[in-house]
Amino acid sequence: MKKIMHFTSQKIANELGISVQMPFIDESIIKFVETLPVNLLVNQNDGIKFGKWILRKAFENDLPSSVIWRKKTPMQDGSGTVGLIKMFDSVITDDIFKEKTKK
Repeated sequence: MKKIMHFTSQKIANELGISVQMPFIDESIIKFVETLPVNLLVNQNDGIKFGKWILRKAFENDLPSSVIWRKKTPMQDGSGTVGLIKMFDSVITDDIFKEKTKK
């Protein structure tokens, strides 16, 4: 996973001379998770399927339910790029896009 997953936080940390720990790409964590039954990785709460089940259950008494059971949202929702996509869609028609990609 380390070979294909690239996180900008690591590059920024290196530039700042600080260490960023990413436990989800640590090989010992990955090997441990691979031994777990699927129902500890993915399960349902109130009829809704959730990933990272074991983490959600582990922190259920420490974090608000609204945090533990919130739906996953695409990263771009928090980055503000959704607005850009809508703006580009309104400015650049399909015909213009096709014409520009031919060049």
